[in-house]
This record gives sequence, C-alpha cells and structure tokens, in this order.
Amino acid sequence: MIEDKDLAFKLADARRSLAETIAHESGYEIPAKVYGPDFAEFTFRHANVEIAIHDLDYKGNATVKIWSEGKGTSGELLVPITYQSIKLLSQRDVDGLVQKVASHNTGIEAEAWRHMIEYSCWMAMQHTQSTSQLLTVGTEPESMNLAWRLFPILQDGEPTTIYCAGGVGKSYLAIYIACLVQFDFAGFTDAPMGKQWVPKKGNVLYCDWESTHRDHQRRVWAVKRGLGITDTDQGFIDTFMYLPCSQPLSVTVTAIQDIIREHNIELVILDSQMAGSDYGPDIGQNATRYYNAVRQLGVASLVIDHVPKSAITASHDNSNSSTPIGSVVKSNRARQAYELTKHQEPGQGFTDLVLNHTKNNEGRLWEPFGIKIEWVDNEQTGHLDRTLFTTFEVEGHPVHSTRQPMWKRICGCVDEGPLTTKELAALLDTTDGNIRSVLNQNKDKFVKLDGDRWGRLARL
Repeated sequence: MIEDKDLAFKLADARRSLAETIAHESGYEIPAKVYGPDFAEFTFRHANVEIAIHDLDYKGNATVKIWSEGKGTSGELLVPITYQSIKLLSQRDVDGLVQKVASHNTGIEAEAWRHMIEYSCWMAMQHTQSTSQLLTVGTEPESMNLAWRLFPILQDGEPTTIYCAGGVGKSYLAIYIACLVQFDFAGFTDAPMGKQWVPKKGNVLYCDWESTHRDHQRRVWAVKRGLGITDTDQGFIDTFMYLPCSQPLSVTVTAIQDIIREHNIELVILDSQMAGSDYGPDIGQNATRYYNAVRQLGVASLVIDHVPKSAITASHDNSNSSTPIGSVVKSNRARQAYELTKHQEPGQGFTDLVLNHTKNNEGRLWEPFGIKIEWVDNEQTGHLDRTLFTTFEVEGHPVHSTRQPMWKRICGCVDEGPLTTKELAALLDTTDGNIRSVLNQNKDKFVKLDGDRWGRLARL
C-alpha cells in the first residue's frame, strides 16, 4: 500500500513532467531554462525561439517577450516579435498571445507556438509558486557572531536603512561607506577602539534615483582624496559600479540581480527608497513590494530614505524622534535603522551630523555617533579638492547634545561633578519632577549622594 507522502511525491513528479510532455508533442526538444526570483527564460533551440517571462508575481501577472528567427544583413538572427503584459493563468490571455505571434511570418505553425507558449507559462508559474529550499535549524552554528559587511553599521546580507531630511548629507555618507567597503579602508580612525568602522572588502553597486553620474564623479573623487586613496601609476583605477535609475526597484530588480551576479557585488546602496518605490495610493503595499525586491538582491543593502515634513522642523528631545516617511512597513522590514540629524551654521565649510541607532533586530542599540564632514577646497582653483570624515563627542556638542535623550543630557551635566535635581532642571530647561523621574528610571547609570546631589555611577 502506498503511503500518502509517497503518493504526493509521485503526483508532483507527474505534474512536473506534464509540461515537458507538451513540449515533446510539439516536435521540439525540452528547452533550456533559466529561473530567477521573478523571471523565467526559455530557449527552444530547434525552433530558434526564445520566450522571456519577467516581472512575474504569484498571481500570474507578467510581461512576456518573444524572439524568433529573422533575416539580418549578416544572415540569420533572433528578432523580437512581441512584448506585452499578460496573466499567465488566464487562458484567454494565453490564446491571444498565441494568435498574435502566429500572425507573424516566422514559418512556425500556430499549434507549435501554442505548445511552446503554454509550456513556458506552465513552467514559469510552477517555479514561482514553488517553495524555497527547505532547511533545518537547531544545530550549533559555526559562529555566534553576527556577520558584518561594515562593522558596526551594515550586517552582511541584510537591509539597513539610514533616513533623514533632504540635504542633511546622507548621500555623502553613503558614498563614504561605499569607498570603505570597495577599497577596504577603515573608517573614522580617530574614534576610540570599538567605534571605528571596519569593512569586509567587497564590490559595491550604487543605485541612484536622485542625483547624476557627474555629481557622483565629483563626490567620490573628493572622498577618495580625503581617505588618501590615489590611483596607481600602473593604470589601475579604484572605482565602484554606479547605476542611474528611474523606474521602481520592483521593476528593475531583475536587471540589478544580473549586475550583482556579473560583477560579484557584495553591497548595494539604494538612494533613495522614496524615489525608487512603486506608484500608487497604498503606501503600505508599495513599501512591502520595495522590501520584497530588496530581499531578492541577496546581498547587504543600504537603503537611503527621507523623513516626513513634520519631522524636519519639529524640536525633538530624544534620538528616536522620527521614522522614515510613509508606512510603518519601512521600519518593520529593515534589520538595522539609523536616523541622521544635522547642524550647520551658514558659511561653514563643514557640517556636524549625528547617527542615531533607532532599530536593531538583534542586540543592543549603539550610542549616538558624531560625524563631521568637511569640504576642503583647492587653494588655487577654489573648487572642491577633498572631503574629510571625522568624529566628535555628541555629549559635548552645543546643539546636538540638546537633541539626545534626557538621561544622556544629564550624563553630560554631572560629568564634571554631582549636581542637585534643581540645578539639573535649571541647566536642562525642564522641571525638577522630570529630572527625578529620569534619574529613578536610570538607576543603573546614576547614584544619589548626600544633599539631593546626583552623580554618574559609571562611565558609559
């Protein structure tokens, strides 16, 4: 007696072979197949036909492009004969596609076209609706350490989001990160040990929806000069890949996957999510499709995003003051998230940024990290010569320190010696009750002394 599971396996094998039987009936060999997360391509060599099914979803919506043999100036070649959107699960759509391609003078019978198209649609849907490789969990891992592409900012193989208002400097920071990973340079070497940014070298792809290739040429060159990277005399030039984009990521993800495979890309920078998201009124669905596409990339990714208008001018008193613009899906799907805030006085050739760690799916949040970006002009030409990245202590900054959580601001006040709650309230422009509440909630950080004075328990 056949057990249920054996019967299920046999039925699955029968379904898989059915489409191949259809192909045999058409008189052609089984085609060569190439599959991706949302595409399937079939080459019928005996018929000199290629059928490419792209942008495929689980409902069967897809775009189909078909090439067939034609005559060119140099002889036989494949020429496109149709490119259209259809629903693979709709017999009416499939019949319409067959009639359209059969109307071309290709020398292929309509019934042969039907066999090839139905076979391709069948196999494409079977691939899309199949599950991923089944794995087991529970054994001892090779390492309990997280894998990093750039410690401690970017986890390897995972999406990280940095969000802020426009004009803060997120693209410059993204370029700096790209240079560290591509050229294997440690970042912020002036920071204390443990806070320096340590890369795992890998090829970088910068996908840009907002700026131009010319702008990035200037910026990357200035950042390279600031890091001390100089191209060698032997003709070797330090570069990374740059892709100007105009369509949503969900539309171009297949092409980007091809670039990742061809150039062994390990880090993809997406600048920005707002510009690269789908169109439509449902921002939650748009964000979901975006992160589904990010997941398909299969490598570490840095997503650059914006904040809502209300967060740009609002006065905040904690580091978790805002979230990326739009749906909460954005915050939920990122494995790591950072908010970037800025302070720059008019006329200054530098800007002070703070990177606030707002989300970590595994582990603690890092303390706010101060970043100073300085643009140094060439003394002779007056044009940008190099861009420097250094760090500063957030607690001692006259503006950024006021944007930190209240317990951090209290730390900065009592570093020089114990203070009473009234003295702290006056310094921090708040109430005595608010100070007492924060101190009592953070007893692991502060200690009460005589005379209602409070001191710092330990240096954090």
